[in-house]
Amino acid sequence: MNVDKTILVTVGTTKFDKLIRIVDNPNFVSCILALGYNHLIIQYGAGSPPKHITSSLSVPTTSLHNTQNELEPSNPKETSKSDEDGSVWISRSPRIKFSAPKEKTTLPSFHCSCYAFKPSLQPDLLAADLVISHAGAGSIIETLKFRPRKNLVVVINDELMDNHQIELAQQMENKHHLFCTTPEQLIQTLQKCRFDTLVEYQSSPTSRFASLLDQHMGFS
Repeated sequence: MNVDKTILVTVGTTKFDKLIRIVDNPNFVSCILALGYNHLIIQYGAGSPPKHITSSLSVPTTSLHNTQNELEPSNPKETSKSDEDGSVWISRSPRIKFSAPKEKTTLPSFHCSCYAFKPSLQPDLLAADLVISHAGAGSIIETLKFRPRKNLVVVINDELMDNHQIELAQQMENKHHLFCTTPEQLIQTLQKCRFDTLVEYQSSPTSRFASLLDQHMGFS
């Protein structure tokens, strides 16, 4: 029996279309399928919703492990439905043929849900095996405090004038609580990062992160 492995992409209340365009791409889907994830949740906030992943899914083969492979020419079955909250689900089970050894493997069905906002991210955080988040202080601290600990990759929006995001994310990366990257480097980061090296975050009012958070929120 296949068990879903879930990725939550969240941008909070902000607009981060650069990140959404990266995850709304067949190359990203190929990457996460190769890493064993088959359920993608995209919270796109105040920006534009994904355009491609909810209408069609074409899985390129260049990113699937380091093994040569190809999609079978037959079209895999695809179904879609909409939830009451507006989430759009796409389910598709591509059949992958590996050149060595010469045998066929069926991947778990891939499904994706997309929404702008929900009253709470807690249910999706609970379901997520990996969180890909913008560098907002609120989103970082909410994920780091979640128990059991969630693997976290923070994506910096380098188009913002405020550099507090970079400082916050890099401080937490230096302490091995998360991995930090840019939209352009997201796929490469996912392919190389070792989540077993991350350590659980323990909040402290005297920590450097607490100080940076206060500055970011205007408390000091």
